[in-house]
Parts: sequence; C-alpha cells; structure tokens
Amino acid sequence: MATARSLVFTAGGLTQEAKDADTQIVSAILGNNSGSFTLNAAGTSLLLKVGGTTYLSVTSSALTAAGGAVFTGDGSGLTTLNASNLSSGTVPIARVPTGTSGSTVPFGNDARFNPSPSSAGRLIYDSGTAWLALAAGTAGQILQSNGAAAPSWVDSPTVSGQTLWSTPASGEMGYQTSTAGTLAKVKADAIGTCPDVVGVYQGTAANVGPMQDGKPIGILFESALNSGGTGAPAAGQSVFVSPTTAGRATNNAPTSSGHVVLYLGEIKDLNGGYDNTNGSILNVWPRVGQPIVRN
Repeated sequence: MATARSLVFTAGGLTQEAKDADTQIVSAILGNNSGSFTLNAAGTSLLLKVGGTTYLSVTSSALTAAGGAVFTGDGSGLTTLNASNLSSGTVPIARVPTGTSGSTVPFGNDARFNPSPSSAGRLIYDSGTAWLALAAGTAGQILQSNGAAAPSWVDSPTVSGQTLWSTPASGEMGYQTSTAGTLAKVKADAIGTCPDVVGVYQGTAANVGPMQDGKPIGILFESALNSGGTGAPAAGQSVFVSPTTAGRATNNAPTSSGHVVLYLGEIKDLNGGYDNTNGSILNVWPRVGQPIVRN
C-alpha cells in the first residue's frame, strides 16, 4: 500500500487538499486572479521541476536555485546577503564604500596606499606606479636624485686630489693657496689673498668636505674657549675662523688689528660636549659666501 501524501492549494482564502495519491500531476497554469496562492507540501521540501529537472528547491531554511537556474531581476528585494559566499563575479565600485576614513575602502590616490611605517628614517617616493620606501641611509649621507629612477643615499661630496697641509687632523679647515691644488690650514691672521675656506678635512687622505649651505659639517674648534669673551660654545652661536690656532674655528670673532673676520655659520649642536683642554669637533650650519671683514 502506498503511503498517502497530500498537497494543499490555497487561493482567495479557500483551501483545497489533494489526498491519497503518491503523486499529483498539475499541468497548464495554476493561478488566481486575486488574493494569495499557496502551495503547501506536507513533506520537508518543495521542488519545482520543469521537464523533469529540478530548478528550485524550497525548504524551511533556504530557497535554492538548481539545475543551472539563476536569479534575475534588479535585486532590490535581496537584503542581508552574506558577502563571504560570493565566489565569483564583479561588484560595481558604486556599491563599495570608498573614502579616506577607517570604515571605507581605499581608492584612487588614497594616502593609505603608502607603505606602512616599519623603520625610522625611511623615505616614501613615487615610482610612477606605486608608493615605495627608500631605506634609511647612514649618518652624514645626503639624498641624491636619479631622475625618474629611484633616489639613493650617497656620501657627502668631497674635494679630492688636493695636496693638504702637513699631518692634517679631522675637523681642521683648509683654504686654497696661491699654488693650484694645494691647501693650507686657514687662520684669521694669515689668510692672505686667498680667504675662502675650501672645506674641512674628514680623515681621508687628500680629501676635504666642501663648505656648503644647508648641510651641517663637523668643524674642529680651538681649545680654552670657556674663558673666552663668549664663554663655552653653545648651539646657535656664530662661528668664525680662529686667529690663534690654524685650521680651527672659534665662537669669538677676531678683534685684533690686521685679523680677518671670516664668518662660517652657526653652531648646530655640541655633538657630545665641548672639551676645553683639547677643543672639540662641533656640528656647524655653514653659511658660505659671507662678507669678509678685515680689522
């Protein structure tokens, strides 16, 4: 004996139940001109078939398209969709919350596309297609432009191939003598007819770092400045060529008759402090091209 099943039709508030049949076959059109139309399956699901192929399955928990069927229409009735179930397709950008705040998606030239902070001293530059980071250079290096290529750090420029004074010390200043390619220690009372300071010896044979605006350079100061007219060197003080110790600087402007007052710039910082006995190398902001005053 077959198991009895039922199929309930409801239309316009009236219900009709088909009983005592394993299968109820309905052809042509099921419809109602007004009111509601209900298919009530007594089982756990309702399958909608066309030509023997299931295209829609309805259960208490899901409405599932099958057999290659797809949902069509403007989608205005589809709400609270789980986006994690989207495995393919394209979402129009107009449907994505773009912007620059934390609750939106970065778009276009949004600053959040920049490389995330990771190490101090890095520089961000535009490669033409993306924002990239240049690793930090070493102390004393300067940034060099390479045209459209990535920038790079390079060592400070030097004036090389010169004949220097005897036994130069790091931080001593030299000037161009009347002999081409020969430098002597600069001194406020012996500069003669070549008063320009070419640069500062940096510990490499025959090389001196040029005096140029915009980049601090270490200059060796004379000793015993604590008792001088200006006292111990301090950041922000003016710097002059020493009239007493060749190759060195001072924070006291030369005042004796015949001395040359050559202004070099300002003290940037004390770089570990000033040694009153031996003098110290202090960082100076150079100010090249300053007028020279002869007392």
